[in-house]
Amino acid sequence: MDKNGQNAANLSGHGVEHDAYPVWTPTGHHIIFASDRSINSRLEHNWGLWEMAADTGFDLHQLTRNGSWDSSPAVSSDGTYIYFLSNRGSKKGGPEFLRIYRIPLTPD
Repeated sequence: MDKNGQNAANLSGHGVEHDAYPVWTPTGHHIIFASDRSINSRLEHNWGLWEMAADTGFDLHQLTRNGSWDSSPAVSSDGTYIYFLSNRGSKKGGPEFLRIYRIPLTPD
């Protein structure tokens, strides 16, 4: 949007998927977010991490692909890692099965 709050642009939400927990990369060029637009091996929607261009919402890349629930990303202050919650390796989905994981963040 403009500095005065006018002309807001929708960067996600163009379909039936749900997008949440956006965080900026340190350069400000990209946004990391969680979305249920990911598809697991049973062809069901599940939560994964994605990256998009901050200015347009384009240049969309899926960052996690494992069929688990990956959400709540945070980018390290030096921009080298993305930390997130996941139930990887668990057959159950409650919050007591969530663990903190990290993956490298490719420089933008």
